[in-house]
Amino acid sequence: MKKFVALLIPFLFLGVSCEKENNHKIISYFHEDLTSLIYVNQNEVKTLASNQEDFILFVFSDCGCGGHGDSVFSTLKTYISETHRLIYAIGDTDYKKLDVTLSDTFPLYPTNQMDEINKIPAFYFYHGGKLTYERYYEESLLTVKGITSLMNDYMTPYGMNIINDIVPYTFKGYDFFKFNEETTTKLDQKIQGNNTIYYSWKQCGDCRSLKGILRDYYLDHNTLLYMYEVDYFRNSDNKETLWDNEEGFPYQYQFANYRGGKVPSLVTYENGLKKDMIVYHNDVVNDGTIETSFFNELVGQKLSAEEQENYHKEKVLEYLSSLKE
Repeated sequence: MKKFVALLIPFLFLGVSCEKENNHKIISYFHEDLTSLIYVNQNEVKTLASNQEDFILFVFSDCGCGGHGDSVFSTLKTYISETHRLIYAIGDTDYKKLDVTLSDTFPLYPTNQMDEINKIPAFYFYHGGKLTYERYYEESLLTVKGITSLMNDYMTPYGMNIINDIVPYTFKGYDFFKFNEETTTKLDQKIQGNNTIYYSWKQCGDCRSLKGILRDYYLDHNTLLYMYEVDYFRNSDNKETLWDNEEGFPYQYQFANYRGGKVPSLVTYENGLKKDMIVYHNDVVNDGTIETSFFNELVGQKLSAEEQENYHKEKVLEYLSSLKE
């Protein structure tokens, strides 16, 4: 069997009820080098929500006064060191900078000391950028078993393994990590093996749509889907110099053959060379007729938006299935 990519949910034929349950869970993200949380400030956490991401946010008091926050933080680091699950964190100093008009997305911070003692630290779970569940402090969060139970209740058991590089980050004496999206060290390592990379762009609606397909597709336990976020190379500031030229990112990573490199793309490598790929959506449509598509058989056809969506979904599922052979 080929070694391949990290997809989300285990490939278990457990019936419709299990599938429905997993569809309502938040997509899990992992990073094999994670041993602590990823810190986000108020602007970064707003971006996660506005980009309709699935994520967990840990809100803690950063006053340095100890208490429940330090104990839960220590337990979380142990849990993450064992599972490498991605959990974001924000200290109350930054969290309180969020505008009160955002309270439906980011609950108001406790307004008195007693509420703060009772509620913080807290976990907020987001699905598609919307707050779906809140868990305030309780004693069960002081144990790895309690944290594991909480995550299992609301997160998919498998997920996408992010391969953007991470770097240590210290905030008010707490040890975290930050993503460094400007480098490709781990990506370069992964393409040397027989791996498939999912290139995603946080500003891309099609990428969000594809993540939903990936969540719903069950693969066996030994397969992996690696995801690389291309925002640094693809954003409006850097696109001309880092993407749209023959030395740009999609040319370097060998998926520029369709319209100079489009995302989302799934690219399969073998010993550093592209073996196969597929592009999701990115058709050129004029007056209802498809003029350009990654799939030549679509050119000249008139399809509704729903028909296009279904066709691309089927092609993605076929591609994923072929990777197991």
